[in-house]
Amino acid sequence: MATTLRIHPSIGVSRVGNSPDFILSPETSAGMPGPDSPISGGLPIRPGTEADPISDADLRDAQGALKPHAQRFRIFAYDPPPDGTYPYKGNVTEVTVGSQVDGKTVESIAWMVHMANKKANNWIIPENPAEDQSSNPDANFGVGGMAHYFNGATPNVRNGNFGKDADPMAGGGDGLPPDQVDLSDPMRLKSLVLDAGPKVICTSQGAGTRAGFDAATPCRYLDGTGTVQDVSYPVQFPAQAFSGLYQPAGPSLGSMGGMETDAQGRLLVIGSPGYAAGWMQNENNPGGAVPPGTPAEPFPLDSDIDNNGWFDDAGDGPVQAALTFGDGSTRLIEVPAWCICADPAYAPQVRNVVNIWDEVYNAWLRAPELALDTGIYDPAKGSYEQSYVVPFTEGVWTMFRAAHLQMFTTDLNQKGIGVHQRLSNVTAADEPSKFLNIKSFIRNPSAAPGSGNELQTGAPLMPLALGDTGASFLTVTETQYFFLEQWFAGTYDDAAESLTEGEKLDKVTLTNLLGGRFSPGIDLTFIVRDPYLYDQSWTDADTGPFRIGARKLDYGTAASGTPFLTVGYTPNRTVQNPVEPGDLCKFMALPWHTDYNSCATHSPSPNPQKPVPNTTLFWSWPAQRPVSVYTYDDYVANGNAFFGEQHFSVRGTGTQVESGDTLEGSAATENVGRYQVRLDMLSNWFNIGVVMQGPAIAGFEGKNDDLFLEVQSLLAGPSDWSQPWPILTTDKVYPDTAKPADDS
Repeated sequence: MATTLRIHPSIGVSRVGNSPDFILSPETSAGMPGPDSPISGGLPIRPGTEADPISDADLRDAQGALKPHAQRFRIFAYDPPPDGTYPYKGNVTEVTVGSQVDGKTVESIAWMVHMANKKANNWIIPENPAEDQSSNPDANFGVGGMAHYFNGATPNVRNGNFGKDADPMAGGGDGLPPDQVDLSDPMRLKSLVLDAGPKVICTSQGAGTRAGFDAATPCRYLDGTGTVQDVSYPVQFPAQAFSGLYQPAGPSLGSMGGMETDAQGRLLVIGSPGYAAGWMQNENNPGGAVPPGTPAEPFPLDSDIDNNGWFDDAGDGPVQAALTFGDGSTRLIEVPAWCICADPAYAPQVRNVVNIWDEVYNAWLRAPELALDTGIYDPAKGSYEQSYVVPFTEGVWTMFRAAHLQMFTTDLNQKGIGVHQRLSNVTAADEPSKFLNIKSFIRNPSAAPGSGNELQTGAPLMPLALGDTGASFLTVTETQYFFLEQWFAGTYDDAAESLTEGEKLDKVTLTNLLGGRFSPGIDLTFIVRDPYLYDQSWTDADTGPFRIGARKLDYGTAASGTPFLTVGYTPNRTVQNPVEPGDLCKFMALPWHTDYNSCATHSPSPNPQKPVPNTTLFWSWPAQRPVSVYTYDDYVANGNAFFGEQHFSVRGTGTQVESGDTLEGSAATENVGRYQVRLDMLSNWFNIGVVMQGPAIAGFEGKNDDLFLEVQSLLAGPSDWSQPWPILTTDKVYPDTAKPADDS
């Protein structure tokens, strides 16, 4: 029997950056203590090293451009073959050039990656709860994006007035209803999908040789034997479909990044340049909204998440590999990993209370189609196993550590800071009822809306952040809450987690991504809760858990000029392995920049208090989208001592708000810490600073290693002062010349 080979991480993430240089995506878990270093996990890695974390000097190139992240993929051999349980209990070794596999020497490794972006030819992201609650037993049916795909339903579509049968004078808005728009219309597939096609790179070309996800790099693929084949593939980028494009920053959207191999033969998938472009409303556009003959103008950026007439270059797609041995034989690793390209990591060491791993692990435990570990949750019984002994550090402490770290990216008052500082000190030996009375203020994810679970007087329920579409506030997952309950009951230990190296990469990569508030989120979104997003044959030795259910593509049928990719994956459909390149990112904001700009603080929606509404502003994604930061410049100016005043992470020219001003009917305080004109974010995202731990900052001096300070911000100009929480929609806005007082 041939040795089992798998590519890890199963889901990897590169990140956008406007520099041609890159750093490697982190392979340590955000916020977790390092074994031999005061530096917490989550930092990217210096290229050319195995695991050396970057310093702030590595974030930008010599011209000040922000470096993208490159995800490093590896191949692992499993001996003996996996038996369909998780975690794996056998021996695992990494396979590199020169390794022995089944008695043969690996001479070279060929890697294939296919990146695409389907955002412009997809459904919108509804911001309201689903209305139809029939035939669904879940009390929270209307909550979250998945609810809009129940019972065969779909939301309206982006660019709903674009297509072969569209009226050139049709209006804008959300477009036509989904049953009146054909997403499989060849005109839409050819014009609205960015598709770089399959690209192959081989270690025999030498480490550092780059293949671009662009039109200039020839398309090649790995056939069923692992042999590289040329193909005349219909590569698609916006400039091919539209003669006029508006590009507010950077070059045309002609690339979705690239890939290299390193000296060991591992694959590095490099993030895209991170740009956006809009087409002209009345130029080569059957969905135009203005009369012919008027001056060409781009579509407006009139939405935070769904902008018709716009593209961005953040794609996703499968990663495969083939080994060539010294005897000339080849072997294809058929089951792919997957790579997504996401927003920059502006606070890479700050952990999310609910991260993508929490969401994915929760789905894999609870879905009958996946049933990852019945010793924790048995889907047939519909219940958790009360005898399960939860590992305290990985199962419980990580949540408290995340809450602690977010004090460096939010505008907490002094009382809140004191509480958050203590959270990181909780240990397995602490009695929950005596340590801040923790059990009493954690929000129960199973409580139905309207049950009083949304908010309470006195100490607010945690997590103190906004929730999914249709939910006022964020909750931990059901599995996280069960782990907390086991700790409350004393059913825990502090044993170290036992994962193989490949499985560690799977988990660590996902722990560094944002979970929870999927409206839509930053890295991935609500689709991670869908069991049909994944390859359900995970118990097969060659597959394993946490892999995307990739559609097997026959590249031999590709023809130039004819769109190759289809509509692809639709949530909540019982289709096995439906996922194509571009199917994960298509549920994210278009372009991503406007959503990032918007989601600093908001009032809860739906508002949990009636008839008098709750006027308090809460954070959206405080770990992934820092709101208020302590700067290293202030720290140095204060004699290398902690400086207790904060600045907005997004600040400077174009962000100021005057008291009484409103943006689209919202209160002035809801608009601080962001650009007042969405277009400005498209030209400034690469100037935002990054929050890093003190010891990772070159020249840092001080005794407190647990300080996280903003570095490398290139934003300049006047801004508003960050005020300590709570902030109300009725509060004043403090301009640059006035400091708010913390009266808490």
